Amino acid sequence: MGWWPVLFLDEPTEWLAPDTAAAVLADILGAACGRTTLLVTHERAGRKRTTPS
Repeated sequence: MGWWPVLFLDEPTEWLAPDTAAAVLADILGAACGRTTLLVTHERAGRKRTTPS
């Protein structure tokens, strides 16, 4: 993934198995550190992973 200050991700893990989706999402969010990231998803796992505490 190239360096862009803003990322828009529309269902990046759609159609992946749950374990694969979790691994891919973790990699994406790790690479997105320090960037504004908009993640569109219907999956609860994605919402929980990105929601600030």
